[in-house]
Amino acid sequence: SNWQDALTILQTEKTDMVLLDLNLGDIDGRHLLDKIKGVPVIVVTGGTSDQTAAEIIQIGVDDFVRKDAAGVYLQSLPIKISTAIERRKAGELFRLAIEAAPSGMLLVDDQQEITFANRMAEEIFGNSSEELVGLPFRQVCMYEDPEVALRPEDLAKTLVEKGRNRELVEAIGIRKDGVQFPMEVGASEIDIHGDPYYLFSVKNIARRKRRETERNRHIQRLERLNAALEERNRELDDFASILSHDLNSPLATIKMSIEFLRKRLEKDRGQDDRVLEETLDGAREAITCVSELVNRVLDFTEKGRQAIRQEEVGLTECVEKAIATLQADIEKSGADIQVQSLPKIQCDRVLVTQVFQNLIQNSIKFHKPGDPTRIEVYSEDLDGREAFVVRDNGLGHESKHSIRMFQPFQYFHSHDHHEGRGLGLGICRRIIEKHGGEIWAEQNPEGGTSVKFTLTKRLSYPEVEAYADWGEDLDAVAR
Repeated sequence: SNWQDALTILQTEKTDMVLLDLNLGDIDGRHLLDKIKGVPVIVVTGGTSDQTAAEIIQIGVDDFVRKDAAGVYLQSLPIKISTAIERRKAGELFRLAIEAAPSGMLLVDDQQEITFANRMAEEIFGNSSEELVGLPFRQVCMYEDPEVALRPEDLAKTLVEKGRNRELVEAIGIRKDGVQFPMEVGASEIDIHGDPYYLFSVKNIARRKRRETERNRHIQRLERLNAALEERNRELDDFASILSHDLNSPLATIKMSIEFLRKRLEKDRGQDDRVLEETLDGAREAITCVSELVNRVLDFTEKGRQAIRQEEVGLTECVEKAIATLQADIEKSGADIQVQSLPKIQCDRVLVTQVFQNLIQNSIKFHKPGDPTRIEVYSEDLDGREAFVVRDNGLGHESKHSIRMFQPFQYFHSHDHHEGRGLGLGICRRIIEKHGGEIWAEQNPEGGTSVKFTLTKRLSYPEVEAYADWGEDLDAVAR
C-alpha cells in the first residue's frame, strides 16, 4: 500500500491512531499532517535531527519516535500509542467541556494570540471561532490597571495575575463591529505539551451593570426622599413649637377680651358701649390673625405636595403679574421697582409668579425706614446657569441667618413693626426645590438683600454612566 491508500482509509474508516513516517518516498510526511484531523499522530522515522523533531512536535503531532536498526524503538511504541490516545481523549473531553461552558472561553498562547474560542465567545464578540483564532487577544479585550501602565503584550499575563486568587476582573470587551461593552474575566494559566497557555472565561455584564445602575439610582432616590422626609419632620417639629406660640398669643387676646366682656356685661349693663366695641374689634383682629396664620400654614404645606406644571413661561410676565397683585402695597410704600427683561424658561407659571410675589412683598415689608424703597428684578449668569435676582435696599440680614431665613416661622425683625408669619421665604424655597433649583440670600455691600434662585438642577458632579456608549441605552445619572 502507499500513503494515498492510507489517506483513503483514514477518511472512510474509524481510526484510533496514525503512525506517520516522514520519509514516504515521493512526499515528506509532514505535508500530510494538515490532512489528518481528529486522530492522534505519532511520527516514526529515522535520521531526524533534534531540531527537526522539535519542529514536528511544535506543528501538532502527539509524539515522536526515532527508529533504530536494532528495533528497540518498537518496545516503547505501545506505551506511546496508549498515552497519545488517552491524551487525545482527555483533550477532546476538555474541548467538549469548554465548548459547552455557559461563559465565553478563549485559549491564548504565550504570544498573546487566540488559539481557541467556543460558541459562547462567538456570540459575545460577534466573530466566528475561525475569525477569532489567530487574533491578538488585545483586539477583543482592553484592561487598564489602576496601579501600573500596562503594555499590550502584558495583557494576558496581567489578567492571569489578577485572577490568581480566583477573583474575577472587570475589563472592556470589543465586538467585531467595534462596539465596546463591560466584560467580566476569569483567567488561569495552563500547560499544554510543555507550553504555557492562558485560559479566559468571559461574560458580557452590560445588563448587570444596567441593573446595578438602576438599583443605585433607586437607592439614591430613596436616600433623597428619606432626607427630605427627615427635613419635613424637623419642620413639623418647628411647626409644633412655633405654631403653638404664634397661635397662643392671639388666642390669649381673644380669651382676655371675652373675659373682659363677660365682666363688663355683668357690671355695666346699659352703659356706654364704646369700650365694648373696641374690645370686640380686638377680638375680631385676633381671630383674623389666627385665620391668616392657619391659611399660610396650609399654603406652605400645600406647596410641598403640589406637582409642578411645566410650560414655556416668560418670566417678565410673571413679575408683572406679581407687581399687579401687590399694587396696593407698592403705592402705599412708594416703592420703585425696576424690572429688566427676563428670558423664557420651562417652569410652572403660577408657582414661579408666587415666588416673585413673595420676594417683592418681603422687600417692601422690610424696607429701611426713612429711605425710599428701591427694588430691582433681573437675571445674571452664574457658572453657566441663569440665576434670577430680587435686590432691595432694605433692612438686610445678618450672614448667619442666610440659611435659616428660608425655614418656616423664622423672624429676624421685630413683629411690632413688620407683619408676617415667617412663611413667605419657606414657600419660595419649596417651589424652587420642586423645580430642581436652589434659592439663597446675599448681603448687598451698600445694604439690603439680594435673593437669588435658579430653576434648573446644578450638575455639580454628573455621574454619567460609563456604559452608556456600550449599546445598552443606559441613562446618565445626575444628582
